[in-house]
Amino acid sequence: MLARFSLLALLAGCDLALGVSGQPDPCPLAKFANPNQDNVVEADLFSIDWDQQLAVIQRGGIAYEVTLTDKSETLIDLGPYSPASLALAPEGGALFYAVSIEPLTLKGALRRGTAEWQLDAEVPRGTFAGTPSADAFGPRRVLVRMLSYSTTIQEYEVDEHGHWETVGEPFDFAGDLAPNLTPNGLTMVYSAKDSLGQPGVYAASRDDVDSPFGKPFLLRAGALQYPQLCGKCQQLYALVPNPDLASTNRSVLVRFDR
Repeated sequence: MLARFSLLALLAGCDLALGVSGQPDPCPLAKFANPNQDNVVEADLFSIDWDQQLAVIQRGGIAYEVTLTDKSETLIDLGPYSPASLALAPEGGALFYAVSIEPLTLKGALRRGTAEWQLDAEVPRGTFAGTPSADAFGPRRVLVRMLSYSTTIQEYEVDEHGHWETVGEPFDFAGDLAPNLTPNGLTMVYSAKDSLGQPGVYAASRDDVDSPFGKPFLLRAGALQYPQLCGKCQQLYALVPNPDLASTNRSVLVRFDR
């Protein structure tokens, strides 16, 4: 079971703004029109905690922890197979990842210390998981792509015993892998193509975790992969092609600010 954290410990985290009911509000959606970007680290996959202090990346089939303040990297052991997706819990203490075996398999790990991960944590049924909600805002939620070749997404909630139970009906999803949730669970973000085949980053919000998501909103046009929102949706992280490494198909993790 993913450990609970006190609200006091999360005051510096993302998405902590509360509405008049005492529950978190969805963050307002607006385009990331600032052309400037901050290059963080070369990566093939990534996921970031809500304090924007810790990232887990995969590069060349190998997983690393990255301390974002100084961009230092530490090798981590997630088992013998290369990760095919990464989704870090907002608090940075747990990780969903798919492994490149046949069929693709969703795995889980718990962080016990710097570069120390306990493998084989319980995970929901499916293939790709997005970043889950934070435990501080109620039972943790996560959106899971059921099969790699299917567009079906199922939402799950963890119960008091650490088991994952389905919530609501599956829904159709046209984006890559699985949507990432913001820590409050009220906004999902993902990369997809529009009706003309143009790539972009989209987000959709809901008023509460038991309501359906609204219409997609284009946050930023362009070929950006595995987008993640932080800082009450004021920072957007994503992978973009690295023109200096075009021959290797290597990407770079970048940050956009509003």
